[in-house]
Amino acid sequence: MTTDELLEQITTDIYKLHYVWDTFLLLFASDKKNVDVLNAVGSGFFAMNQTLMYDDVLLRINRITDRAKVAGKDTASLEQLLHLTGWRRSDPANWKIFSDELRTVKSACRECRAHRNRRLSHKELDQATPLPPTTRKMVETAIEAVERFVRLFNRELRPDVEISFVVTNVTGHAERLLRHLTNRRSQKQPPPETRILYVKGNRRAELQCGFCGETEVVGYYPDDRTSPHVRLHFAKCDGLIGCEVVMIEAVERNGAEPPRTFLVDLKDKSGSLTQQ
Repeated sequence: MTTDELLEQITTDIYKLHYVWDTFLLLFASDKKNVDVLNAVGSGFFAMNQTLMYDDVLLRINRITDRAKVAGKDTASLEQLLHLTGWRRSDPANWKIFSDELRTVKSACRECRAHRNRRLSHKELDQATPLPPTTRKMVETAIEAVERFVRLFNRELRPDVEISFVVTNVTGHAERLLRHLTNRRSQKQPPPETRILYVKGNRRAELQCGFCGETEVVGYYPDDRTSPHVRLHFAKCDGLIGCEVVMIEAVERNGAEPPRTFLVDLKDKSGSLTQQ
């Protein structure tokens, strides 16, 4: 592998690292409201994912900052990148500059490496010496040092090409997840009022969704309890947690009939309305 090829690979690895870390921050370390929603929906599941994502970030940092050889095999690491230049013989001054910079990187990643060596890749039997606390600062210090090294190296190798590690839309999938989970039910509040407004004898009615606030024309058939448009609305409703029972009040606009309360079981693919 050439120096340019390995540089590209490491740059891609840093982008992937940002994908996991920025998603982790959005879900678990940016807004208490997000954490409250995740705890309300599935506290155990999301707590497990919080741990897995954090540990995955630590492992990614360690892979990038590994020795040039591990167990006799070449690694895709910063040290390997420096070795591929041949600067040790051809350009001792540059070799010293980047060797010193690499030592700075490894020092910044020391606490992340302690977790990899003693807890993640291996389980240390002797726990007498406590591990460094798992903090946001520990990770961000390591990432900043890695990025600084890669930027400096890239400028030396390709002075006309600037690398940016600011990735746009990296948290898009997590944001979409939160939009689906963030509703009144997940915030432990009563479910919002959702209504069907109709006129007696007319099968065209208006669904007013309390979850997303949208209004939509639907079919209303109270006798045979079938209204597929209602089910279709909730299948794409951004304000609703999937697979739950929604309560709907059917109100005759002119007061010709008393209100009825229906349930829509979203697990029932027929989308039928069941009168309560």
